[in-house]
Amino acid sequence: MAFLQTRKTFPHSCRPGRKHASRTPPSFHRRAAPATQRPRTRPLGLAPPNPAAGIGTRLTFSFRPFRFSPVRVQWEAEVTEFSWNTQFCDRQVRGPFAYWHHCHRVRAVIREEVAVAVLTDHVEYALPMGALGTLAHRLFLRRRIDQAFAYRYSQLASILGARQTGNSSVATRLDRSA
Repeated sequence: MAFLQTRKTFPHSCRPGRKHASRTPPSFHRRAAPATQRPRTRPLGLAPPNPAAGIGTRLTFSFRPFRFSPVRVQWEAEVTEFSWNTQFCDRQVRGPFAYWHHCHRVRAVIREEVAVAVLTDHVEYALPMGALGTLAHRLFLRRRIDQAFAYRYSQLASILGARQTGNSSVATRLDRSA
């Protein structure tokens, strides 16, 4: 099992950041890596579509596993936890990982008398194919996942109109075998 935890501070009012973190498309596709397609949102049940992601919302998208790959990998995630303006978690229903659980958290912090938004992502995941999956993770998948999160944060900063600063991001990764 591998773990990824990232934290990004945006010099931006937390209220819009919180609202944004709790929404699905059209903003989601701008935070996804360029190789992904726009996701399709399918709320479960008979309720009319809601612009906010709630428990049971499914996001389906595809991506190229390698640059210039002719094959696209399908990925479907379902929102399993949702707390408006605070957090949501999703799990892989169908996709490239043996296991994927991702929690997005947002909180307001006052730093030097300025309100900022702190976004934290915590991901637990496992790769398929045993030793071959572990080798691929060490050789290139870990870096690809890190790049996807870095891209997501840069896009979110752009959407929020926040300036990127060198000390505003801390990324920590903990990996261990299952």
